[in-house]
Amino acid sequence: MEPRCAGISFRTVVPLLSIVIPVHNQAAYTHNCLASLAANPPHVPFEIIFVDDASTDDTLSLLPAAAAADSRIRLLCNETNLGFAISCNRGAATARGDLLLLLNNDTEVLPGWFSPLYEAIMLHPDIGIVSPKLVFPDGTIQHCGKVWSRISDPLSQPHHIYYHFPADHPAVNISRDYQMLTGACMLMRTVEFTALGGFDENYRNGWEDDDLCYAFLARGQRIHYCASASVIHHQNKTLNERLMELERSLPDAARLDQLDKILAGGVASQHDVDTARTVQATFEAMEREFVAARDKFRRNRAHFFTKWGGAIKRDDLQYCTLDNIPLGLALSDFQPAENSGSAPGEQQPLVSIVILTRNRLDVTTDCLASILQHTPEDHEILLIDNGSTDGTVQWLQQQATAYRHYRIIVNAENRGFAAGCNQGMLAANGKYVLLLNNDVVVTPGWLGGMLECYSNPQIGIVGPMTNNISGSQKWPWVNYDAAGGLVPFAEKFREENRFRRVAARRIVGFCMMFPFALVEKIGLLDEQFGSGNFEDDDYCLRASLAGYRNVIAGDVFIHHVGSATFVGNNVNYATAMQRNHALFNDKWSRPVVDVDQARRIITLKILEKAESLRRAGEKDAAVELLLSEGIRQIPEEPKIYRALADIFLEASMAREALDVLRESPE
Repeated sequence: MEPRCAGISFRTVVPLLSIVIPVHNQAAYTHNCLASLAANPPHVPFEIIFVDDASTDDTLSLLPAAAAADSRIRLLCNETNLGFAISCNRGAATARGDLLLLLNNDTEVLPGWFSPLYEAIMLHPDIGIVSPKLVFPDGTIQHCGKVWSRISDPLSQPHHIYYHFPADHPAVNISRDYQMLTGACMLMRTVEFTALGGFDENYRNGWEDDDLCYAFLARGQRIHYCASASVIHHQNKTLNERLMELERSLPDAARLDQLDKILAGGVASQHDVDTARTVQATFEAMEREFVAARDKFRRNRAHFFTKWGGAIKRDDLQYCTLDNIPLGLALSDFQPAENSGSAPGEQQPLVSIVILTRNRLDVTTDCLASILQHTPEDHEILLIDNGSTDGTVQWLQQQATAYRHYRIIVNAENRGFAAGCNQGMLAANGKYVLLLNNDVVVTPGWLGGMLECYSNPQIGIVGPMTNNISGSQKWPWVNYDAAGGLVPFAEKFREENRFRRVAARRIVGFCMMFPFALVEKIGLLDEQFGSGNFEDDDYCLRASLAGYRNVIAGDVFIHHVGSATFVGNNVNYATAMQRNHALFNDKWSRPVVDVDQARRIITLKILEKAESLRRAGEKDAAVELLLSEGIRQIPEEPKIYRALADIFLEASMAREALDVLRESPE
C-alpha cells in the first residue's frame, strides 16, 4: 500500500523547534496540514510530534506512514481519547526543541508564516506566547485575538474579536498584546511551558489555552498577536462535523412535515413508523451533543473563574476605541445592552460611580462622605488612584475594607484622567456609569434626579447644575449662607426647578452619567487628552453623532470645588487646556471621508444652530433653517423633522407638527 504522505519529505536535522499536533480523526485535515508544512516549512530545524488521541479513521494508516517516510516525524498514540490538553502535554514532554509550537491538525500554514513568529519570540524575552493571524479558507478572520466583554454575565466567555472581518482590514493587521490567544497555533519556549506545568488537564477540550495565557501573564510575560504571520484554520471541525453528519441523515423538511401529519392522523405504515423512530433517535443524538457541549462549557468556565476570576479584565472596548470600530461590529455575537430606565416597580438599576484620585485626600474624604450620606440608590464606587503620595491609597484601602461596594484600582503612576476613567468603565458592573470628580460634594436626590432623565431612551449623557464650572451647567446665583448651607440650598433648588431639563451637546466631565450601552456603542474616552480637559467635549460630541441626546438635569445641584487635582499637584491648568484644545480641534477638523459620518456632523450642526435660534426666541428663523439647510439638503434625516415638529408644538401648531411628522422618513 502506498504511504498516504508520499512526496512529503523533510530534511533530517537537529531540531530547534518542536511542532506538536494533537489528532483525533479528521485524516483529510491532518494530511493537508502536513502537506502545508512541507510546502512552507519553518526556516529553522524542526521536528513534528503527532499525538493520536484514539483515532478510528484513516489517521491510523496516515500517521504511521508519514513517520516511516521521514525520521523528523514522530508518533505518540493514546489508547483512549484523553483530550486536547493531555495530548498536547504528552507531545511537549518529548519535545527536543528549545521552541514549542502547538498546532491544530485542522490548520494549513501559509508562505512566510513562521519567520515573524520566530523573530517576535527571539527578540522579545518578555513575550511568553505569540500567535499568528488565523483565517478561514475564504480569507476572512477566524482569530486575531480574544477579548472579554461583560464579565459579570453568568455565561460570559472570551470572544474572538473581529471575527469574519476581511483579512486586509486595518484593525486585524496591528500586532499587539491581548490577554488571550487561541491554542490552534501557539509558539512559546519549551522550558517555560514545562515550568508552568503545561496545559491544565482539568479542562476538557476548551479553555485550556485561555488558562495557559493567564499563567504566562501571572509570570509577567506578554501574550502577543503577530499580524504579519498567517495560517488557515478550519476551526473546531470535530463537534461541527458530528452535528452535520447527524443533520444530513434526517429527511428533508417536507418529509418531516408529512410524517408529522401522518402520525397525528393515527394511520401510518410500518415504514413511516420506522422512519419516525429513526428521526427521533437522530434528534436525541443531536440533543446529547448539545447538552454535552453545554455541560463541558459550564465545568470549564467554573474551573477557569476559580483560578483566574480575580485577574480577568474587560478589554473589548479598549480595542474598539483604539480602532474606532463599534462593539456590535467587532464582536459577532455581541448583544447590545438596554438603554432605557427602570419600569415602574422595577428594581433601580445599578450605577457604577467612577472616581479618580491623585493626592488631595482632603477633598476625596468630603466627596465620599457626601455620597455615603445622600445616595440611597443602588450603586458601586470604583476608585482609581493615579499615583498618589499623600496617604490617599492607604485611606482608600481602609474604606474598601469597611464598605463592600467600594473597589480600588491603584496605578503606580499618573495615567491621566481619560485612561483612569477608562479603567473604571471597563471594571464597571452597572447599567449606568457616572464619572465623578473627587472635588465634588453631592446633595440629597442627586443620583435619583439624574436617573429620572432616562425615562427617555434617547438620552445619552446627563450632568447636573453646579456652582463652579464653565458653560450652561453653572448656576450663578449661589448663596449657601443665605439658604442655611449647601444641603438646604440644593433641596430648595430641586424643588423650585423640578423636572427642568436643558438640552446641551456639551456636558462637563466633573459629573457625567451615561448608560453602559452608550459605552458599548461609541467606545471609551480618548486617552490622547492626558491629564484632563476636552476628553469630555470629545465624548459628548461622539455621543451626539451616534444619535444620543445629552441633557442637563436642571433640578439637580451639587457643589464643585474645581481644578482641585490640578492645583494640588502643581499642574499648569492653562497649558494643559491649550494643549488639549489643539488636539480636539485637530481631531475634529480633519476631512471626513465617511459619507454617513459627514451627514451626522452636518445634521448635528443644523440642529444645534436651530436650537440656539429657538432659545433666543427666533422661532421663524429656526423653522427656516430647518427647512432650507435641513430637510431640503438632507431629506432622509428624521431628526430634522422631529426638531421642526417640536417647534410647531411649542407654538401650539399641532396640525403643522403632525403634517411634518407624516412627511418624516422614519
